[in-house]
Amino acid sequence: MELPKICSNIVDLLLAGLLIFTVFWFVKIWLTAGEFELSLLDFIWNPSEARELIAHLDPTQRQAHIWITENLDVILPLSYGVLFAGSVWRFYPLNRAYFAVPALLAVGADLIEGRIQILALKGTTDLLNLKQFITPFKFGMVLLAIIIASCGFTTYFNTLRKNRRKTMTP
Repeated sequence: MELPKICSNIVDLLLAGLLIFTVFWFVKIWLTAGEFELSLLDFIWNPSEARELIAHLDPTQRQAHIWITENLDVILPLSYGVLFAGSVWRFYPLNRAYFAVPALLAVGADLIEGRIQILALKGTTDLLNLKQFITPFKFGMVLLAIIIASCGFTTYFNTLRKNRRKTMTP
């Protein structure tokens, strides 16, 4: 089912905005972590390494990590999830339900991982053993969602380029 031209243009603008929004939040997380000289748990899937990192955090770093995870690392997955799922909705009208699954699973895994990290950082419960499964799964789903979205964008831009050549040829 093809979208009317005006709707396609609006969706394209929304996707461009979401891309900028997602990059902004990614950068914001890294800059905020840098202010506190923090290594983030998000990239550690080995439970022993995660525990070691937490043990070496001072109270200010621990609170900063909790704040980043509770706030910024909720906005980021929601942002990239909408970006990737929106890309699927825009570029894959026949396979939307299937191609959106990696993006949705990535968001869920990222949010679960964040809760596990917060519990460990607060010293409430140690579920860090789950990170050895959840973190690689999250990254796998994010990578798959990026590939799917990139293929859609590439096809879209190639089609635009071909259509532009046709209109420019006398």
